[in-house]
Amino acid sequence: MGEKVCNNRLNDHWCDILDTQFGLTPNTRENIYEWGANKFENVINLNLPCISGFIRGYQEFCKHFATEPNPRENRWLSAPFFNNPKILWGQGRNKKSFTPGQFGLKKDAEKLTLGDLFSNQKPITRDALINKGYNITVLQRNSLEKHLIKLVGHGKQFDATPKKVTVKCDPNKPTPGHLIDNIKDYMSSFKKGSAPIRKIFTSIKPLTLKIDHKKFNGKITGDKASINQITTSLKNLQCKYLSNDYLDYKSRALHGKTQFFSNLAHYKHNVQKWCKHCLEMGIRTSEDFEHAVYTCPQVQYIMHMVKTTLDLNCDIRPSVCIFSCPRPPDATKNEISKLLIIDIIWMIVMKIILKNRSEESRICEIKVMSELKQNLEMIVRNFPSHLISHNIISSNLILKLKFELVQ
Repeated sequence: MGEKVCNNRLNDHWCDILDTQFGLTPNTRENIYEWGANKFENVINLNLPCISGFIRGYQEFCKHFATEPNPRENRWLSAPFFNNPKILWGQGRNKKSFTPGQFGLKKDAEKLTLGDLFSNQKPITRDALINKGYNITVLQRNSLEKHLIKLVGHGKQFDATPKKVTVKCDPNKPTPGHLIDNIKDYMSSFKKGSAPIRKIFTSIKPLTLKIDHKKFNGKITGDKASINQITTSLKNLQCKYLSNDYLDYKSRALHGKTQFFSNLAHYKHNVQKWCKHCLEMGIRTSEDFEHAVYTCPQVQYIMHMVKTTLDLNCDIRPSVCIFSCPRPPDATKNEISKLLIIDIIWMIVMKIILKNRSEESRICEIKVMSELKQNLEMIVRNFPSHLISHNIISSNLILKLKFELVQ
């Protein structure tokens, strides 16, 4: 949102609100890139629908953008000195960020960076500040100098010399994103996508993926999935070899978004909790997640038929067919590729099963084989140089499916 508002100079109701709150115009919106994160607190506290949420997200981005002093880039020196939550004064809980008014500076001084306030590795002189257009008294400049000396230097908050390092990159090419030291240039370095934004959050403090293994294992009985299997299963939900349709079906089922008859019967008086396919055979079995995607006789028949037809090197177990094949810690890339093929096959089968459940129709064996063949051919066609395509061809999976369909 920030890139669109500031760089594209949009003119709509939300932009008008932001301009009013920050005292900006479409031509001066880029000033937002030079402000400290605490500058946005007032708009966030207004709790404006959507707008305050977006500004809070940008505030967090600003906090994460500035790095600790290091020999690779200069983001810490390009961070704003004023309204910066990392540069505080005061005692205990009363610590606050600096504002230009504390030193008698005019409002636009809030754009000054930590690097701007040093010259030749020493705090900037009063004359230099006046030359920059900021009138300041001797006492106010001395007060500023004391705070700067406390902040930067050996053994202090910013344990480094206030001098920009030489960035090592090819001068004939655009500067890599991780070496750009200011938000304005960083936002201009890409056109679309959220990956560059997410990198700022993950590079400073990598996000730890927390998985509730008890929750997922509670979906199956008997054979329990390992942490490795559940983690791999969730990673497979981003698999590039399958279309989103297959990934969505499995994702919704695993996360409890798909409602089965055992769930629907609780709040729909005209729905019974019994599996309709089992009921046709005179068996009363409650249709829950595990029954729908694994234990139902119709599903078991399809799974064993697929395993036999393709000669898959795996067991028919809920932990494997519902989640993923276990990955040995010493597995080679080739072995992992073969295990991924098996996972993909079971993901395709699960989507077919769930779709037929929603349509309340029986699973057609020919349709299962045809859809498996179609997807494996698509993988080989779209990723010809990938190891997974080589293993599909060398295992003759497509030929086996063709032979089964001809019969």
